[in-house]
Amino acid sequence: MEELYKIFKQTFADKIFTRSEKKAVKQLLKEYTPDMQMQDLLRSKIFNLARQRMKDHANEAVLNWLEEANKLIAKSGEEPESEDKVYFSPGTECRNAIIDALESAKQSIYICVFTISDNQISEKIAACHERKINIKLLTDDDKTFDRGSDIAKLANKGINVKVDRTNKHMHHKFAIIDDALLLTGSYNWTRSAAEYNEENILTSTNKQLINAYRQEFDKLWSKMRDY
Repeated sequence: MEELYKIFKQTFADKIFTRSEKKAVKQLLKEYTPDMQMQDLLRSKIFNLARQRMKDHANEAVLNWLEEANKLIAKSGEEPESEDKVYFSPGTECRNAIIDALESAKQSIYICVFTISDNQISEKIAACHERKINIKLLTDDDKTFDRGSDIAKLANKGINVKVDRTNKHMHHKFAIIDDALLLTGSYNWTRSAAEYNEENILTSTNKQLINAYRQEFDKLWSKMRDY
């Protein structure tokens, strides 16, 4: 925090933010990622600095410097833009998007899908389990009896699996990777979806969407039964 304030104070000597000074401030703000309380404290220090110098310098130049300083701090607290991508089948686009997302996992994978019968996807889930990734899998109870279903195989490997308790269907198709990436869409995690069906997947890093899906996952997990 003091390092940040020191740079702001140095730039005030000539009341101009050079490109290199802006770059240095942005880099430090990125490293510190100050929360709202820290941002308010930094703003307070900057305004006090400007207020003390108003008697000695041209007011317009002081205010111009203050405006630039305030913009830099405000931008540091903005939510990063989400990265959204879409994929379609038939073809390998959707399957590859799922596999790439699974491979990227570092801590957790929460899967909520109607069924899984695509061996390539199942093998990747099993590989993630072997990497000690925390995996939770929700699926439809009826579909576990389908020919080719991989649910029993995954459960036997020690992966946490739960199924619904009703005679209706658990028809969701979404997954959350590391609470940082969402996959959702019409695509069933099956071979037929990749080879024949018109399907889609959307991936997103939008935190609001991820939080909403995570809440739904947690709600379903709490009321479903162990496989």
